[in-house]
Amino acid sequence: MIGGRDYQGNKRAIEVQLQLKDGRLLHGEIMVTGQRGFGEYLNAGPDFLEFKRADGTLVWLSRDAIQQVWEFEIPQADQLETMMSKDRRFDPFEVLGVKPGASMREIHTAYVRLAKLYHPDRYSAVGLPKEMRDYVQDMSKRINAAYTELETMMKLAAEKHQMA
Repeated sequence: MIGGRDYQGNKRAIEVQLQLKDGRLLHGEIMVTGQRGFGEYLNAGPDFLEFKRADGTLVWLSRDAIQQVWEFEIPQADQLETMMSKDRRFDPFEVLGVKPGASMREIHTAYVRLAKLYHPDRYSAVGLPKEMRDYVQDMSKRINAAYTELETMMKLAAEKHQMA
C-alpha cells in the first residue's frame, strides 16, 4: 500500500509489521490522520496509535510499547510487470536490503523478515491474481538465493580468516 490508502475520510491506513518491546510481532495497519508523513506521525503523533490487526480487530497501542516498525511497500498490480522485467544484475545485498559489510546477524534478521513477508503460503488463501502470486513466488526465490549467497560468502571469509 504505497503511501497508504484512504480510510474513513481523512485517515490513511499504512500497512506495517510492528515489533513490540515484549518481543511480539503484530501485522496490520496503523491509521494515520492529517497530512503528516508516516515517520513524522510515528515520532510526533499521539501517545496512542490506532492499529487495525490483520484479523480486523481495532486496538490502541502505546507508542512507548513499540520497538520497531516496518512499513510494507506492496506494489500495485500495474507495477509488478515493470518490477519483474527490470534487467538488473543480482545483488544479494540489495535484495535483502543490507549494506555490504553487514554482519551475519543483520543479514539473517533481514532474511527472516523478508522471507516471512514474501512467503507464498502467506498469500495462498487470499485469492491473489496470477501476476501477484508469480511476483511473490519470484521474490521468495530471490530472497532465498540472496541469503544463500551471502551465507556462503561469510563462511568462506571466516574459513579464509582462520587459515591466515
